[in-house]
Amino acid sequence: MGEMYLCDCLIFLDDIVIFSANVDDHTRRLDAVFERLASYNLTIKPSKCEFDKEKITYLGHVVSHKGIQADQQRLRQ
Repeated sequence: MGEMYLCDCLIFLDDIVIFSANVDDHTRRLDAVFERLASYNLTIKPSKCEFDKEKITYLGHVVSHKGIQADQQRLRQ
């Protein structure tokens, strides 16, 4: 099973966000997460998955290549 480090992904309840600097690292990290899930007999629902995103909004924050920033839309409310 591939090793995962604290900075490989973000997890909150049933959400998993995997981020990487390049496609090769991302593929390795995806494989490691899928292996870890399978080792505990956990499954994912493909219809709820999103892949190949450059920026996401997650728990009131924007996660992108710039790092993690507060979601400006939520700050205006």
